[in-house]
Amino acid sequence: MAKLCLFHACVAPALFCWLGLGCLPVLRSAVGPGKAVFEAKCQKCHGDDGRGNPSMAKLLKLKQPFTSLGTAEVQNKSDDELKKIAINGLRTPRAEMKPVKGGLSDAEASAVVSYLRTLK
Repeated sequence: MAKLCLFHACVAPALFCWLGLGCLPVLRSAVGPGKAVFEAKCQKCHGDDGRGNPSMAKLLKLKQPFTSLGTAEVQNKSDDELKKIAINGLRTPRAEMKPVKGGLSDAEASAVVSYLRTLK
């Protein structure tokens, strides 16, 4: 078992890079930067797993409960829609999200959206 883990962790990625196939998609995706931005700017309200932090909702006096970021309601939105929400916030009869304090750049919002796609 240890040999298999060593192969997947070290040998396979090196082989992909050596063959000119690039690094494994997971290693070169925006998930890493997106997760870092999420942890720094989104996690306080949305929680570790994107399901929300009820105590923060109460503190912010939000009338609607958090919508889990892994739900079809969120995941079916386009990347552009999610970027707009991440940057500007959202207020509808069914959902409310205040803009991120300090804001998000376009690049940060794109990275967060890539990370949100992993929360299914």
